[in-house]
Formats: sequence, structure tokens, C-alpha cells
Amino acid sequence: MKKKNLYKKFIAKIKSVCKSRRIPKSFSRKKNNVFSNAKHITMYVLMEKEEKSYREIIELIDLLKDEIGLQRLPHFTTINKFALRVKPFWFNQLIEEIIKSVATEEAVLCAIDGTGLNLNSRSSYFCTIAGERKEFLQLNACFENRLRLITAAKIRRKRRNENIDAPLLMKKTSKQLKLDAFLMDKAYDSEKNHIVAEKCGTRMIAPLRKKTKQYHRIKGVHRKRLFKDFPREIYNKRASICENGFSVLKNSFGDIIYARKFKTQKNEALGKIVAYNLVKVIKYCYAIELLSTAVLTQKSL
Repeated sequence: MKKKNLYKKFIAKIKSVCKSRRIPKSFSRKKNNVFSNAKHITMYVLMEKEEKSYREIIELIDLLKDEIGLQRLPHFTTINKFALRVKPFWFNQLIEEIIKSVATEEAVLCAIDGTGLNLNSRSSYFCTIAGERKEFLQLNACFENRLRLITAAKIRRKRRNENIDAPLLMKKTSKQLKLDAFLMDKAYDSEKNHIVAEKCGTRMIAPLRKKTKQYHRIKGVHRKRLFKDFPREIYNKRASICENGFSVLKNSFGDIIYARKFKTQKNEALGKIVAYNLVKVIKYCYAIELLSTAVLTQKSL
């Protein structure tokens, strides 16, 4: 019963986010679709949350049919066709709306880093016989330290320098939250990133790539300033924010992408991020409810 209530909250949150972001009801105005885009997104994100295909969670969707608003159960090809039609832009919009729903005036620390999502779904036995296929999607993401939510993400088909996505992630995050600082590792050390962070109304903390004791050899005003006074205590929080976030994302929602086309691979990865953020927000709201009820009981006593 408790698990069913969790699913109900999960579905209600997806519906409210889709409604507030004004996701269109259908792809075409002329066609009278049985299942709206909000219902498609709800079922798709549920699949990513359970880390299963539609056929494997058909019983769960049947139990939650009234909560989703389904008159009948869709065929599995309905979800597959939706994944081909839907734009990744919509999932990015949903991520932004989730962050907006829990945003406060408090300045937060953000950490930017990259990881890979595996495209190899072969068994270990088959890999030893036929050889391992080393393919992955590159995911560069920005985490905030309050709830460990993913505020922005960039997915690439092949391996690229993670540094090129940092300005985009910083700009997207600065539009949603009040920031204290961006924490990054040595790979992101460049004067350009410091300038972008300053334009976003915050600062960037990243150690210098090459350690040198000669101050005059360091280029850039911001890099020289960090060399003189590096905030080690703040920077040490970086690993607990982003590395822990990636670990929870992969362990809870899977690190294997089963789709074959890049567009559907991108949608699958973004669906995992939406599910990850929703679970974090639901747990946070549940904790607040428990705290408020505890305060009320104490007052009544």
C-alpha cells in the first residue's frame, strides 16, 4: 500500500509538471489521439524508473490505470512510436520545471562533471566469446548541492572534451537557481569558463591544470586569484555532489541504454534524469510533511 501511494505521488507530480510546462496534448491538431502526450510521458518515465520495458511493467500500469487516466491499456508499440516522435527538448523543459518547483532564494553550490552511459547490453558470457563492444553515450550534467538534483544535462553521441559543454550548463542553471559557486575538476580549468561564470552572477572554483610556483606564468585574472587563495574546504564538496549523484542515477535507474537510434537514446537518458529528479523531490516533500506533522503534534501536546 505504501509503495502504491509512492507511485500515486510520482504520477501526480509528472502530471502537474506537464501541465505547468504546457506540454501540447497531441502532436497534431487534426488527429484525435486516444492517449495524450502527458499520459505517454507518464508511462515512459515510469518505465525508466522501474528500469524495465513496457511489457514488463504492464501489470503495474494496469494497477495505476485510474491515476494515469487511461481508459484502456495501450499496445507496446504506442510507447515505442512516442519515443521516436517526442523531442528531447520536452524532457529538458520538464527538468527545468522540476527544479523551478523546489527553487528557493537560498544560494546553492553546483558541481559540473561528465560520465558515460553504457550502450552494450550483451551478457558477460557473450562478451568473452564475441568480444566486448566499448560504446557509450557521454553525459555532462550539473548537480545542485541541496537535493542533489540535476539542473541541466548535455548528451553527446561520441566522446568529446567535457569542457565545451560547461558554458551551456552554467547558463541554463543560472536561469533557474540563485548560485554561490560552480565546482569543477581540473579538466574545466580555463579563463573562458571563469568569465562565463562571472556573467552568470557567480564564480567558478577549479584547480589549475599545471601546478607551478611561478605566479607570473599563470594566465588569466581569475586563475591568478584562485592560485593566491584557493577555497579548499568549499571545493572538497564537489565529489560528494556530482560523483554521488551519478552513482545514485546509475545504481537506481540503470546505466545501460537499450535504444538503437541516437534520438531515442537521448530520450531514454533524459527520461532517467526526469525520474531521478522526481524521486528526489517526492522524498523531499515527504520529509517536509513528516516534519510539519511532528511540529503540529508537539504543539498540541
